[in-house]
Amino acid sequence: MAHENHDRWNSSTETFREDLDDVCLDENTKPTPLFLPPGSRPEVLSNVVHECLFIAIIAFAAASSVFLQRSMIVIAADINVSLNMSPAETAWINGTSGLMTGAFLVPFGHLADACPVLTRKYLLILSLTAFSLIVAFTSFSNTGIVVDIMTGLAGLACAATIPTAVGMLSLVYPEPSRRKNIVFSSFLMGNPLATIVGGLGTGGVASAFNWKATFIFLGILYALITILSWWIIPNVSESRSHEKIQEAQQFDLPSSFVLVSKSAPTFALALQRFDWTGLFFLVSGVLLFTVALTIGPEGPQPWKTPTVICLLIFGLLFLGTFVMWESSTKTPMIPPAVWENLNVILVNLSALTSAMAYYPTIFWITMFLQKVQNLNPFDVAVRLLPQALMGLCFSPLVGLIMHRISGTILLVAAASCSVCSNVLLVFLRTDSNYAALIFPSLLFSTIGMDWTMNVGSLYTLSSLPVEHHSIGASLLQTTMRLGLPMGLSVTTAVWSSFNGKTDEVMMPYTKTFITTAAFASLSLIVAPFIRIGRQGCTLRSVIKRERQVKEELVDHRPSKRWSYIETISSKSTTTSTKPELPPIRTMSFASEISLIQKNRNSSRDTAMSEPATPRIVWVVCEQCTASRRVTEPIGDPTKYFEDICLEKPNHDMIINGGRRFPLTVKNQNMNR
Repeated sequence: MAHENHDRWNSSTETFREDLDDVCLDENTKPTPLFLPPGSRPEVLSNVVHECLFIAIIAFAAASSVFLQRSMIVIAADINVSLNMSPAETAWINGTSGLMTGAFLVPFGHLADACPVLTRKYLLILSLTAFSLIVAFTSFSNTGIVVDIMTGLAGLACAATIPTAVGMLSLVYPEPSRRKNIVFSSFLMGNPLATIVGGLGTGGVASAFNWKATFIFLGILYALITILSWWIIPNVSESRSHEKIQEAQQFDLPSSFVLVSKSAPTFALALQRFDWTGLFFLVSGVLLFTVALTIGPEGPQPWKTPTVICLLIFGLLFLGTFVMWESSTKTPMIPPAVWENLNVILVNLSALTSAMAYYPTIFWITMFLQKVQNLNPFDVAVRLLPQALMGLCFSPLVGLIMHRISGTILLVAAASCSVCSNVLLVFLRTDSNYAALIFPSLLFSTIGMDWTMNVGSLYTLSSLPVEHHSIGASLLQTTMRLGLPMGLSVTTAVWSSFNGKTDEVMMPYTKTFITTAAFASLSLIVAPFIRIGRQGCTLRSVIKRERQVKEELVDHRPSKRWSYIETISSKSTTTSTKPELPPIRTMSFASEISLIQKNRNSSRDTAMSEPATPRIVWVVCEQCTASRRVTEPIGDPTKYFEDICLEKPNHDMIINGGRRFPLTVKNQNMNR
């Protein structure tokens, strides 16, 4: 009897051998990615040229805010004269875009990570499109208020672009490696490049035409970047799953024969899950606090007007409420891993104090060159240009050494450079030589800020899962942007307290640079306590082990028609010392494959895998496209396709328009 059944099985397999096709037994399986050595080019990037273009597009996208602000600084005077703007309206030209960008970085970072409707690529394209259209339409403004509103909207588009661009870059390079270090260092070169192009390029356009041509130039530039991003940015699959969301979406089926198609989350569901309360607290707190710091030093009574005091109190109150809300809500905007990681908090604190020293230093050097040494704006711009050029040179340098030198050492070196930069300015005098003090100070400040940004960004991203990389990048960017108004407000208060109260012209500037040196010293104090090892360092033993596993996986493949997918068994009772086997893919016949029920009375002499918890099995007919969904305890998946007890099912039974799945199961005891 057993021999007869075996012959009948062989004849059935010979008939349908050519129609065999892969079928996945587990609906939750995911294809195993192709094995790539650590640090190799991602397979979504076809060649080196494609990779370089991708990094350039991402760098220009993230530098949109720098482009906008540099352009506003250059043409602010022309706009003031052309539109007869008041001093307050002129000041808000430069402040509105930066204020909106800093306030909405975290919300847009959360949206880029959590949006189930659009991927990061399409979110980036939408934000670039919005930015190019807004800056182009700004050229039609006829009043100062309209210009302020349009630049604020452009800053809002920048807030959506920056975290999405960083998240896209991290999605393509998910694993730490030397290549990722170099890529992120090259990506950060976009800011100094935008400083040069935004200052000189838009200034040249405004000189040749008028201030409106500057906005048209920016609109055309980013329209081209948007068009290129369609082809340059690869389509990368994203995992936006959240444990609580998955639990909410799971449901039980009353019948195992029901065909189910899980629908994708809708936009309405995404809006419902968004943390609107946290958004209100965060945006309100950042806006009120930043405005208070901006207008606080102004007026006849700095920091004593009721408006400034109220703005400070409510701003700090909203920010404190936001932190408390994030620790209690079920869907926080900032992942709990950020608050639980002390190193991430210290990295943000170090970046904040470095920014409080870096940005005010540039402002007060400019004031010194114009007010004390009586240089015109163009000469001042030329003397500040080496700072951007050094950023282009030193940003990639740190990416080449991060895999060899500890991140803590790099942060200490960066903070030391910041301290040296500000200490040199303390000795500045009215007749001081530019090359002796200001030039080396600019070089040291560039190294300090760029290295802090490089090391801090990579460590923050490596501490979070890939689905939270956009919010991690936006959090660090927000921290550094808050350093600008905080540093300027404190240094302005110091400068005002000494200005006009002494005959020494340099006394206010000296006290101001002592204050910035104190901020840099705080960063130097914090840096040694940040425990960061070598980033992107892949041990040779790890590479060797991965290669051995790869060779064993290839040897394990049963036949040429098999390929790897996620394994079905979750446990195994075998005690062999073999490495963990890869996911297994099995084959199905062209007819319906019946599921064999396990014979609980029989015992096996050989070690078999332990029955796992009930999982979902799809049985698919390749001839009539019928599908059957069955929940059974799953053991060895090959038994469904290689057990000699399985007979060819009947195809010709259709009842009431529905397909039946007749099962012909032979008990193994009958064959003995």
